[in-house]
Amino acid sequence: MMFGHRNGNGDRGGQGVPVEATRGLFWAWVANDLEELITMGPWSRRHGSELASRLAGRLPGGAPDG
Repeated sequence: MMFGHRNGNGDRGGQGVPVEATRGLFWAWVANDLEELITMGPWSRRHGSELASRLAGRLPGGAPDG
């Protein structure tokens, strides 16, 4: 089974990545980020400033604003 490639003829010639692989990785990344946003968002809002204060002396630029 050949996958669609950017050059349109199905022959990568030893270069490139199948478009389906690129799309699949992109959507996996989107799903992962959405899951983190939904599950970690509330925790980050509750504990973010406390954690930043504790790490302020260890971070090169100090505590982040926010």
